[in-house]
Amino acid sequence: MADLARADGFKDVATLDDDLGRPASGAVARPGFESLVAQLRQGSVGAGFCLEASRLARNGRDWHHLLELCGMVQARVVDEEGVYDPSPPNDGLLLSLKGTMSEFELTVIRRRMVDAALAKARRGELRLPVPVDYVWRQGTGLERV
Repeated sequence: MADLARADGFKDVATLDDDLGRPASGAVARPGFESLVAQLRQGSVGAGFCLEASRLARNGRDWHHLLELCGMVQARVVDEEGVYDPSPPNDGLLLSLKGTMSEFELTVIRRRMVDAALAKARRGELRLPVPVDYVWRQGTGLERV
């Protein structure tokens, strides 16, 4: 996405990857997202490039807040499918729908993961990581090494 931004004429391109590996639960600080919001408020962001809505803002509240800020400072939102201005109703609606669909998709994926773990547990096949100094043995179960 950084190369795409440069190809579109943006000279000062920053990649925000501080939030990689951080859960979207809201219990963990997301310095990358917070930095983006701060820069938007200062008016120093011309566009936000993202692969998909869920990677830029991980929940609907954050996504809609981000869109509102982009609209106020005339910053564009760019993904693989197009360039959007959140200010006009049509682009704003489309971006809102993209965020909603992304949030729904993440919910479905989480639900499937939980259902799969429950199914494995019912079959007796669920294996969880064991603490350090322990091993799982087929016949006896959890043993200290």
